[in-house]
Amino acid sequence: MADVEARASDHLANERTFLAWLRTALAMISLGIALSKFAGYVEDKATTDEATRILGDIGPKILGPPALGVGFVSFGVLCTLGAAIFYVQRSKAISEARFRIGQSHWWVWGITGIVMILGAIGVYWVAI
Repeated sequence: MADVEARASDHLANERTFLAWLRTALAMISLGIALSKFAGYVEDKATTDEATRILGDIGPKILGPPALGVGFVSFGVLCTLGAAIFYVQRSKAISEARFRIGQSHWWVWGITGIVMILGAIGVYWVAI
């Protein structure tokens, strides 16, 4: 009976992790949409010298708010896909009693790198 309870607990933990990834993905997608929409609004309303300075001196367009918004939306979509894949893999492993804690943390470092790059671009954009 203890084994059934332990597996149920593991499945519930797996589901909570999946939901946390979805929540993160939705936040990234929402932030990306907001950045893109806000950039368009500011560009339409930019009449002052300050607004022109901020928007005109961004540098390469790839670092601008619309591109940053696309980056966040893309990252959110990839998080959703990754969450679904990991959830299914771990759910099967738990059901078959062959779950092992992963030895490879490449995906942790990859996601951390992507978030740091997007964050650095955002800081650069805000600082200009």
